[in-house]
Amino acid sequence: MITRATVSGQAPPGLLAVAVAALITLAAAGGRALRGGAGFGVVLLGVALPLLVVTGVAVEQFRASTGKVRQFTVRTRDGRSTPFTLRDDEPRDALRANDVVRVTPGRGGTARTVAILAGMDGPVVRRLAGHPALPRSVRLGFAGAALLLAVTALLLAGAF
Repeated sequence: MITRATVSGQAPPGLLAVAVAALITLAAAGGRALRGGAGFGVVLLGVALPLLVVTGVAVEQFRASTGKVRQFTVRTRDGRSTPFTLRDDEPRDALRANDVVRVTPGRGGTARTVAILAGMDGPVVRRLAGHPALPRSVRLGFAGAALLLAVTALLLAGAF
């Protein structure tokens, strides 16, 4: 039985990470341009690439639902309370206090699936399936940020 359930709709950090990396790359390219060493490669890598990567991550984040993070506590039949976290796309009220549930646990206190039951041993009324801990848009954002920071290091080292 669920004893406590909260939902967080916070934005994933992937777009923020790639946006900050893009600003750093733009600043490095601007510094090279002010020193007079800005050729076509510097402009292409320092201006066009950051804009392209940020746009790609923003479109992926907008297109893909990153879901909600639910934190809930389940009280078992023997009285033990176990906290779980579930990332899913279901409506905010899909999991409420006093719901009778069957949880398939994952690693690190996450729930892979939550089956909401009609009664203690009743049939499944609704099933919530969890997503990976880091959605694809966040992984793409972190990869894009790493790429842009590598390009920034190359720009500052004078490789282009």
